[in-house]
Amino acid sequence: MKTLNNSKIIGIDHGYGNMKTANCCFPTGITAYTLGDTGGAVFVIQGILQAIQNNFPKIPPISDSGVFDTATQNAVKQFQSYTPLPADGVVDAATWNHLLAALDAEIRNSAGVV
Repeated sequence: MKTLNNSKIIGIDHGYGNMKTANCCFPTGITAYTLGDTGGAVFVIQGILQAIQNNFPKIPPISDSGVFDTATQNAVKQFQSYTPLPADGVVDAATWNHLLAALDAEIRNSAGVV
């Protein structure tokens, strides 16, 4: 885990291609989650990956254990391969924002909202 410094990071405006700089809103004050990390935020990341799987078929099934294991890392890499981000398997602020945009799109599609 990397701790938050007071710098600006990538923010989101609910689209994959239109990112902008914004103040940090990443969960728990951590700037990145990676292999071996544990906790509630990892559980949330895993839940988002599970929720968006139908729209991103390369994402393999994973468990929601709260442990950032190799299966989670691989799922993150597969998700990142759909984005302009490097497929490094690390959930940093940019990846988090893309995950949130994908989840937002999934919720809107499920609800029939454009």
